[in-house]
Amino acid sequence: MGKKRVKAIELRLEHIDVAAMQKLYKDLLYDYKVEKGDKHGALLKEHIKELGDRWQKMYDEDNEKYKLKLTGTEALAFMQTWEGSFLHFDPFTNLTIQNIIAEIHRQTSNHNVKALISHE
Repeated sequence: MGKKRVKAIELRLEHIDVAAMQKLYKDLLYDYKVEKGDKHGALLKEHIKELGDRWQKMYDEDNEKYKLKLTGTEALAFMQTWEGSFLHFDPFTNLTIQNIIAEIHRQTSNHNVKALISHE
């Protein structure tokens, strides 16, 4: 019996979380610099833009609660952007990032990283 693949990471968020992430991604897109020839950095910047657009759309909906689904590749890019990051934000934004990473780990605890990105 093969390992179960993770089709999507499902996150439940509140408006305050979305507001924090929307502002963070807007600032990050402006500040994130990619060195010439850095393909990985360019892919992360693309992820930042795409997820930033999603945070903005959710923020504009102005709901109390939200559900965000990340593909395995998006979840992996999120973790690569923030795990071990030396960037510092306000305590609430840091907590929101850590909670999202913890939820990604929780939902993938029985899966390896290859399962996150295979066959999406």
